[in-house]
Amino acid sequence: MPDETKSASAREPRALSTEYYKARKQLMLWAGILFIWELVGIDLDQAAESGGNAGAVVKSIKSRQAVPWALLILVGYFLFRFTVEWYQCNSSRRSMRVAKVDFYSSWFVTLMACALYLGQALWRVQFANLAPGERLKTFSSIISAAAATLGLGTALAQILPRLLKRIRKRKPM
Repeated sequence: MPDETKSASAREPRALSTEYYKARKQLMLWAGILFIWELVGIDLDQAAESGGNAGAVVKSIKSRQAVPWALLILVGYFLFRFTVEWYQCNSSRRSMRVAKVDFYSSWFVTLMACALYLGQALWRVQFANLAPGERLKTFSSIISAAAATLGLGTALAQILPRLLKRIRKRKPM
């Protein structure tokens, strides 16, 4: 029986850690909230007037224009945590195509949410309210920016470990 267990574990790499899945869940939650916040737009003044639990929470917010920044900070933190957990997982599991698709698609969704916020903040427009032709043009710009950022992030993720190894190998003078 132990031999069967060894051969099965040799064929199938260990699963990604539960910490990875927790970090991905939090990342997708907050990136999704940021994405919905920016795409749909939420009128906090109207929510405050409506009363109920949401109204009480909204009334207590001192700086409403800072909410997207707080969401960006949360998304940034969870993206960092998600990436750290990814690199702490088994390398043979990380090398599997489905694991890479999971990792990079989470990065892509997060970058899309951040790019949507930054694009709308810089151009001072609500993306969903643009004319169809303008919407397509703006959407393609956002996709291009997110893809370029993902490519840069991937390159950095490959370069930084090598750079850190070189730094560690150097002896102090």
